Formats: sequence, structure tokens, C-alpha cells
Amino acid sequence: MDSKSKMQKSDPSSPRRYARKIILIAVIILSTITIAFSYLIYNEIKKAPVKAKMECYVSYLTANSLIDESFNSFGQFFGDAELCETIIENKIDDIESTTKTRLNDIAGHRAYTICIIKTLKNDSNFINKILMLEVLEYTRISWKFWKYFERNSRYKNLEHQLSFQESYAINYCQGNHNQNEIDGSGFGNVVDDDAEDENEEVPRKPHSSEYNSNDMYFDDD
Repeated sequence: MDSKSKMQKSDPSSPRRYARKIILIAVIILSTITIAFSYLIYNEIKKAPVKAKMECYVSYLTANSLIDESFNSFGQFFGDAELCETIIENKIDDIESTTKTRLNDIAGHRAYTICIIKTLKNDSNFINKILMLEVLEYTRISWKFWKYFERNSRYKNLEHQLSFQESYAINYCQGNHNQNEIDGSGFGNVVDDDAEDENEEVPRKPHSSEYNSNDMYFDDD
């Protein structure tokens, strides 16, 4: 074999070696695409139960005459009404459990925990706002950049309202208990069959000129 043939055989730029490189690159690209596609499918499957829950929230909020443009991101909830009702009840139980744990960790609020929770649960708008907040949070990634500040402002307003309502319930319950301690009048209280203690008194739904429970949103600051 002459030197020219040896050079062609060892030449890295020979057509055969070049073809192998092309095939290797193609395999790597296809493998990467396959892995990425599989991850997207897995992620969608993983998110499916969460999205179904959000569709239930949207259905529930819409039935309560609450509309938001974020609802357009969801299709129809395909479960039956009983399933959606169960999802909502589970969410309410979760809210109650989380709120109870948080209040019990605060010494000044611990004595009024049951009263505060029942006061909040008596206001359906408190639950509606939490559901709306979760829907907005879920759709945050798809917010159009030119609407981001508007949507974020709405999100913050809902957070502000929820905080306001909780503070109002805390002050209301503390005021009621203090009033009872002073004159034993039991002002504004009724005995609730579901109370954890048979002597536990639960406040009637509070009224305040500062707080309108039918107002879903605060005005922007």
C-alpha cells in the first residue's frame, strides 16, 4: 500500500468518517429531543390532577358569578358536580387546618382560634378569594408581559383583602370575648352544634362599615 493510500485511510476528513460524525450528532440531537419531549409529557401528566382541580375552582367561582380573564386558560371541568363539591370541601378543610395551625402558634390568638376560623368560614367570599388566588398563581407563568403588572396588582390586592379579613376576624373575636368577660352579655354570640367544646360560643357574621364582604377587589393603590 503506497503512502497516498495510507494518508486517505487515516485522513479524518474522509467521507466515511465524516458520515459517522453526522450520524453521531443526529443520534445525540434525536436523543435530546426524545428526552425533552418525554419530560414535557411527564410534566403534563403530573400537572393533570392540579389542572383538573383548578378547573373545578373555576367552575365553582363562575357558578358564584365571579369572572376573571385567567379563567380562559382552563377548559371545562369534566368531573361531575359531586366530585367538584368534594374538591372544594377538601380545600376548605385544608384552609381550616392551615389557619388553625398558624393561629395556634401565636400566643395572643390561640384562645380565639375556633372563633376566628368560624367567623372566616361564615363568609363565603373569604373562600372564594383563596380559590381565586390559587387560580391566579397557577396561571402566573402564562401572564402576558404587558399585563404582568396589572395581574400582579390584582394578585396582591387579593392577598391584602384576605389579610384584612383575617385581622378583622381576630379583632372581632377578641372584642367579643373581652366583652363577655366584662359583663357576661354574650354579645353577638350563638352556640354552634359543631363547636369542639359544647360551651364554645361562635360569633354571628360580623358587620363593619370598613369591610364589605361583597367587594371582591380593592381599588389599586
